Amino acid sequence: MHHRFAFTLIELLVVIAIIAILAVVVVLVLNPAQLLAQSRDANRISDLSTLKSALSIYQTDQGTGGMGTSSIMYVSVPDASSTCGDLGLPSAGPDVWSCSSISAYRSTNGTGWIPVNFAAISSGAPFGSLPVDPINQTSSGLYYTYETSGSTYELTAALESSKYASTAQNDGGQYADLYEQGTSLALVPVDFHMESQPIQLRGSAIGATSGTSITLNLPSASQVGDLAIIFAHANQSAISISPSGWTQLNQAGGAYIAGWTFSKTLTSSDISTGSVTITFNSNNGPAAALAVFAGSTGGIRETDVLEYGGTFSSPIVGPSTSAAVAGTDAALLFGGTNATSTDTINYGVTQQTTNTNSEVLTFQTVSGAGSFTPTFSYSNPGTGYYQSIVIVKHN
Repeated sequence: MHHRFAFTLIELLVVIAIIAILAVVVVLVLNPAQLLAQSRDANRISDLSTLKSALSIYQTDQGTGGMGTSSIMYVSVPDASSTCGDLGLPSAGPDVWSCSSISAYRSTNGTGWIPVNFAAISSGAPFGSLPVDPINQTSSGLYYTYETSGSTYELTAALESSKYASTAQNDGGQYADLYEQGTSLALVPVDFHMESQPIQLRGSAIGATSGTSITLNLPSASQVGDLAIIFAHANQSAISISPSGWTQLNQAGGAYIAGWTFSKTLTSSDISTGSVTITFNSNNGPAAALAVFAGSTGGIRETDVLEYGGTFSSPIVGPSTSAAVAGTDAALLFGGTNATSTDTINYGVTQQTTNTNSEVLTFQTVSGAGSFTPTFSYSNPGTGYYQSIVIVKHN
């Protein structure tokens, strides 16, 4: 007699469950979306290498003429408008955008998105069509650009994956979020890719002291052109900041507590120094916080302040904004008191906090109504508070 063995229902369910768990683990470990992004980034790096090689061959064969017009940002995305009017591109700074038509944008005869006649090379064009970004959409910020001085040039691509982030950061160019190649990596006047993204906080720092000075380190990725904000408070009425060049946005207070807010567009000297020192005129409860925004912003839209000296009850309804633009502007909020306290703000994500000479710093893209009034809470109110809001415009 032959016996037939079969899986029971429970055994089948166990096997299916194991397979499902393994499938989830494989997806989590391999991260297909990140692998696809890595593959596209590898293509971008290869494409710019190919274009750089082709431009070098052209200049050797034809000289430096015919490289295009200076102060124009040529983009790989086609458009019916020669100035890319239908693409919704971010600001090109002092330059203007230039697009080729859908029928010609990959042509190698000078009518393509790069205005160089590669077909004129004695040995022929090095490729059959101009490379373009694997995504090549302005809505995603993923496209190639070409800029020339007439003799030198710069190519850019925005990279997606974390694997190749350091490739963009260490390519010798100006912008950490763009992969830059060419013979002059200072031609592109603005970080247009960053401008197409929400305002980002590059990093922040906070400190308190029983002395008269506080040194705060700039975020490690800080770059020339970044917007930096300093908040400081203490129980006196004068401070100085070095390196110099900071602009005072507001100041309030007197005998019990005083507060200040400053801003500065970081210079090469700031980046070289790598830190900011705030010096107070006495050691009466100094504390300070620093925030650095990534890339070029549109500057300060508004600043609002509320200060009070004397005993008070927590929570406190803070200063109100009046002109913030929801969805694009960024809000940086700061609160401090002259006591050891745990401070919180009901608006934004907490970036930094210190209990000594207490301070709290929060940040978020403005949401909902552009006008808002946050609430500040202090576990130990002390005898005074300083609250400041800075609204940063999107470029």
